[in-house]
Formats: sequence, C-alpha cells, structure tokens
Amino acid sequence: MRSAIIYLTLFIFSPSSLFCQDGDAIIFLVRHADRSGNDDVLSDAGRQRAQTLMHVLEQVHLDAIFSTDYSRTKETVKPLANGQKLDINIYDPGDLNGLIETLKSQYAGGRVLVVGHSNTIPQTINALGVQPALQDLDHGAYDDLFMVILKEGSDPTLVALQYGVRDDH
Repeated sequence: MRSAIIYLTLFIFSPSSLFCQDGDAIIFLVRHADRSGNDDVLSDAGRQRAQTLMHVLEQVHLDAIFSTDYSRTKETVKPLANGQKLDINIYDPGDLNGLIETLKSQYAGGRVLVVGHSNTIPQTINALGVQPALQDLDHGAYDDLFMVILKEGSDPTLVALQYGVRDDH
C-alpha cells in the first residue's frame, strides 16, 4: 500500500501534473498526527503517521515547514523536516493573517507545508481564498492532506487527499 501512496503523490506533485505548473505556489496542509488522549504528545499511531507523512512528501522539495508551537504538531513534521534539512518555523494560530502574508510574500511559487489543528487547518485554507469555505475537521480524523494551489491570476485550487490509515475505532 505504501508504494501506491507514494506513486500517487509523485504524480500529483510533479511539475508536469494536471494540477500544478512551474511557478504555482503549493501550500500543503495537515492536521497534527494522532495524539495520546488529550495529551500534547503523539501516540504510537501518530508517530507512525508522522513517518508516513515523511514518505508521502519526501519527493517534494519543500521550501519551508510551518507548525504551531505544540509538541504534537512539531512531532508530526519533525521526521520530514529532518529528512529535508529544514527548520520548523513556528506560527501563531491566532494570527493566521500573518501566516498567510508570510506564505504569499516570502514563498510565492514555492512549496510549503503547514501543520495545525482540526480548527486551524480549515481556517488557514479559507484564509488562502478557497471557496466554498471549509468547516472544522472531524475531531477524530488525522489523515487529511490538503493542497492549495495558488496560480497567478486565478482562484486558488483545493485538492483534498488522505494519507496513512484512518483509525475509526
């Protein structure tokens, strides 16, 4: 199954794919991986999902990674950040306008990953101009992977994917 996920992502994220062209900004957005109860740490399933995220995005040359300042969000992207030798930039989820301004001004045409929470990821997608507006994510879902493609002169495009295994206990 892992090879199918990686193949799919390579097709979608390649510059010659149907979705993206050189010069388009692509913002990847994920909620933090599975956590242990209400604690601010990843569960075993969450640590596995963080590894899966690393494998899914390892062929994408990211220009930056942004995370809220919680252990669960930073742990989610740490394997990917280490693999791509990138720092994890901390952003304030209470200032999404500041994050959006940074993404649009400093990473125009770039590839960026943003990790947040069940309420902040849809808010960030909405702030990027995607219509219709998204609602908060299901509190038990940790497998959503979103791509917002920003093309000069056109409306943003949202691509919604899933990665890893959904634990619907």
